[in-house]
Parts: sequence; C-alpha cells; structure tokens
Amino acid sequence: MINRFCSRPFLTLFVLLALLFAALAQPASAQSTAITVTKTAEYNIGLHCPVSATLDPTQTQIWLLMDNCGTEPYGLRGFKVADGQALVDDTNMFTDGMSSLKASFMDAEAVPLAFTPDGMLDLIYNDSTSKDTHNLHLRADSGNVATSSLTLLTKDKLASLILAFAGTPASTVYNHAHTLAVAIDTASFHILDLQTGIQRFQIDAQPKTLGSFPSFSVDGKSLYIATLNHPDDINDNSTVLKIYSLSDGKLLQSYPVPSSLLWVSPDGRYAAAQLNDTDFEVVELASGTLSPIIKIPEAPQKVTICLNTGLPIGGDVPYYTQGDLPLMDLTWLPDSSGFLTVNSYEGVGGESNNMVCVFDYSRLRKYTVQSDG
Repeated sequence: MINRFCSRPFLTLFVLLALLFAALAQPASAQSTAITVTKTAEYNIGLHCPVSATLDPTQTQIWLLMDNCGTEPYGLRGFKVADGQALVDDTNMFTDGMSSLKASFMDAEAVPLAFTPDGMLDLIYNDSTSKDTHNLHLRADSGNVATSSLTLLTKDKLASLILAFAGTPASTVYNHAHTLAVAIDTASFHILDLQTGIQRFQIDAQPKTLGSFPSFSVDGKSLYIATLNHPDDINDNSTVLKIYSLSDGKLLQSYPVPSSLLWVSPDGRYAAAQLNDTDFEVVELASGTLSPIIKIPEAPQKVTICLNTGLPIGGDVPYYTQGDLPLMDLTWLPDSSGFLTVNSYEGVGGESNNMVCVFDYSRLRKYTVQSDG
C-alpha cells in the first residue's frame, strides 16, 4: 500500500515538471503577449466631414475626400503624416473639378479614393439616381481633371465580365491603387483586373456572400474576406478572416477576429477592428491577442466661440459639442508601427445671433501599436 501522505510531494513535483515542459513546448505564437495602442497626436482637419482616406505614393501625405457634412460640395484635402500640416487650403479643397459628384454616394469600405499607378488621385463613386459607377481622375497638385486608362466597372461592364451577375456596382470593393476590384455576387466573389479588363478568378461563398466583407492588402498580393459567424444575429460580431493569394486564389490562412469591419496592417501582423460606433481594438492575427478597447468619443465640451465665424456665442443657453467623432476611415502607417484615423464631427452646430454656428471640427488622429511579444 502506498502512503498517500508521503507520496504527495513527489506527485506535486511531477505535475509541476509536466506543466513546465508543456509550457516550453508551446510555439512562440501562442506565448502570452500584450498589445498597447496609444494615441500620440490629434490634428484639426477643418469644418468639413471626411468620407474616405488614402496615402500618397510617397507614403508621407494622407489625402481625404471631404463633404459638407452630408451635403455638397465635395472636396479634397491633403495633410502631412508627420505633423498634420495641411497641403491644400480649406477654402479651395479642389471643389471646382468635383462638380460631377453632385447626387452621388460612396462608402469608405469600398475604398473609393486612391492614388493610381500614374500618380493621379482617382475617385470612384455611384450615381444616386442610376446607381451606376462613375470615375473622377485628378491631378493632386492642381485638381485638374485627367483621363484614366483603368477599366470602369459600370453595370454593363460587370454584366459582360461576370455571367449572370446579380450584384450591384455599389457593392464592388477596390484595392489601394484602383488596379484590382472584387465584385460581390449573391454566392461568389469575383476578382477583376482593372488594368487588363478581365476577371482573374472567382471564390465561391459557403453558402452565400451575406455577412462577408472583402478587402485588399496594401501591397496588392492578398485578398481578405471577413465573414460573420452568425450574420442574422446583430449582437454577435464574431468573425472569421480568410486570406487568399491574389495570384491564384489559393486560401492561405484563416483567423478568428472580433469584427467584420477590419483594416489589416501592411505586414499582415495586426488588424484594427471596429466593434461599434464608439469602440475599436487591435488584434494580433497569429496569436489572437487583443489590445485594450480604444474609445472613439471624447467628453462634450462647452462652446464659447463659433468656429466658422470666430464670433462669441450669444444668449444665456450654454452650448456643448457632441463629442461622438465617429470613425470614418483608418489608414495604417507603411511600417505597421501605427495608424491614422479620420473622425467626423458630423456637422454639429446651432444658431447664434441669427447665424449658423459651428461647434466643433473633424480630426486626424495618430496611434502607435506596440507588442511585448
């Protein structure tokens, strides 16, 4: 008979050794890490509202498509990444060359704004009446309109490229140079080459594309498709991110992620995930490690001066900023050390002395991402 009291120390030692060896045997990617996301700068980007963002070919400037906070006119503004210094005067904003954008709509998730290989700013948008696709090609130094050589994915063009296509031009998503696009059909994704005007391949969805959100890697080598696990449950944001090779459509990797609205870093290590209107976080894809939640809003501030006129606010009733500042777009820095967000003040204002009074301004925020793993 074994004396259980005498054998306990040896059993404990055996268990501890087993746990130690098991821990040492774990792969490096499974080791516990911590991700820290820090806001390092915030810049005033004016009294218009950002719609979409893109980096210039030198990766030192960020250009923004702006509107008059839900109304026309549209315009473009550029800022230096290093210090947020404006490149285009706020009163100009290249509005003259953008008159064709009247009665149009676009979504930042579709990547409507990009610098094409010829160095031009390219804007793809949809007409509110016909729902068809249009294009505006501009010189970034002057705003002058130029002609694009890239394929424009109109209704007719999509129908000619994809047999029995049942999707819409508005659901098409573009890469960061507007040289590739993915058209979303009811049960398949179609990768289209805009330089050659042909379809590269298609990826079949299981069972449908409902709840799936495609995007492209910055280098144009990978296609990301984020699919909600339960698209019919509005309270469940859990998602699977699948990564495909753009050379042959081969599935390369799959990761669980916390949201379907993602921006993957250029090195493929991280993804910024928007959770809702007020929160987002960063996930390290290989390990699944999450950063602490980053809050988007700021506390409302008392308003004493109308920003559009510079005049003090009259009357006895105090006014406050809204403070929501929703995230409109996110752009990773080229070295994946952090990212920039563009946040809209949504045109919040009121009336003072019988004049329109703007309370707040839109923001360009800079964040760093650090991991101890």
